Amino acid sequence: MSPIRAAVPSHAKQTLAAAPLQIIDPGGISIVDTNMDGVATPGALVVDDADLAGGLFTSRVASLAASGVLLVLTLPRSLVLSADGVDPAWARVADVIIGIERPDLLDHVSLRPREADLHLLRNRWGPVRSIGVVYQGHYARFLDR
Repeated sequence: MSPIRAAVPSHAKQTLAAAPLQIIDPGGISIVDTNMDGVATPGALVVDDADLAGGLFTSRVASLAASGVLLVLTLPRSLVLSADGVDPAWARVADVIIGIERPDLLDHVSLRPREADLHLLRNRWGPVRSIGVVYQGHYARFLDR
């Protein structure tokens, strides 16, 4: 098992696997709306481009996590990382922070085409490390090298 897969507790994997899928477009509810009357609190909430979601602050993430919601967010590196490492505000609320680097993204003659490095930057339950992976575009997934 890869070190990154081992970093996520089994209850988090089970919660996410069992969660019903509801896709909400930008015209739907925002992350702020999950505490409104008549809106059920989700068991798991996945927010892609979370920096664009209205009301997403570290205090809001901590509040949702404290209520038992499993949160998976994608954010730009500039919001989570600084020159000194992981931003302390995100380090307080995040259980796991994974950075992805793709050398071939900007360098089309890269010596590592279709490869990426996953950096486990924050792991509340154990060590941090990096692992190289290969991208399988036809499946939209990464595999251990």
